[in-house]
Amino acid sequence: MLGASLALFAAAVSARAQVACSVSSTGVDFGRYDGTSRVPDDATGSITVVCTAHGPSALAYSIGLIGTQGSAAERVMNFAARRLIYQLYRDPARTELWADAAGQTVSFAGSLAAGHASVQHFTVYGRIPARQIVAPGTYQDQVVVALTY
Repeated sequence: MLGASLALFAAAVSARAQVACSVSSTGVDFGRYDGTSRVPDDATGSITVVCTAHGPSALAYSIGLIGTQGSAAERVMNFAARRLIYQLYRDPARTELWADAAGQTVSFAGSLAAGHASVQHFTVYGRIPARQIVAPGTYQDQVVVALTY
């Protein structure tokens, strides 16, 4: 048995003065992983985006989940020199990677009336594939939640 967790850190990048946005997140905690199990280990985290318009404005933004290990195609948690493969998805069935064709972001669009706020909640669906025989330990990765608008 081993522990596996993924910390999500939030960051916002702005290029528009008419809209102000912030992002917050909770990590994906897989708990104990049993590499002999034939069932994948699933867990969830969350991302919340809050945007306020200072004037009428169309709103488009992207959320990137940028890991420190591996790539969007194959994410990795580490313990010492050991690796545990995992993935992040946009849907509960875990069929849509949290990545675009370039491998990092997912884009969203909407509109805001002046003086109004928009609050969007997103679930991050994590999965560690079954039958990864790894040494006991606490495997971790850090993923930056980058909000660009």
